[in-house]
Amino acid sequence: VWSYEADPASDLFSRNYGSVQRLPNGNTFFPDSEDGRAIEVTEDGDVVWEWKTWETYDNDVMPIYRTFLYDAEMIEEWL
Repeated sequence: VWSYEADPASDLFSRNYGSVQRLPNGNTFFPDSEDGRAIEVTEDGDVVWEWKTWETYDNDVMPIYRTFLYDAEMIEEWL
């Protein structure tokens, strides 16, 4: 069993949204939904990269409902 917790834990909280994707390299990709971020972390809990939306709604961050990371080969097939 594996878990990830932000420091402080309150920095990573969502009441309603979320998804988690385990990547082939063992990392985990998930949204910090209410803060409008997408994060990839290693099995050791190190942040590999993160992305934050610039979109707002009524002067508040636009939440992210769900994230999914596609590999380059899949994108190339679609194009």
